Amino acid sequence: MPENPVPNLDALSRSELGAFVEQAEQARNLWGARRGGVRVTALLRSYALHKASAICFRLAGEIARAVAEEEACERIYAQLPIWARW
Repeated sequence: MPENPVPNLDALSRSELGAFVEQAEQARNLWGARRGGVRVTALLRSYALHKASAICFRLAGEIARAVAEEEACERIYAQLPIWARW
């Protein structure tokens, strides 16, 4: 089975998520010829932004806001094609 090309965004730090967002903004399509690559890149960028916000809110003790961001992540993850999930 081939290795998953998508990083596990849940395992990244806030700074790593920021770097991923920058990379996604510059590339617009991180997965080239894969079908839906542009859409997947946009979804993963959005996921990374919400995940980073959730981390910040948890660190600030704003748990309800963190949970709302994590729920947004779950909705985005559900939209990803199987090949883009971790």
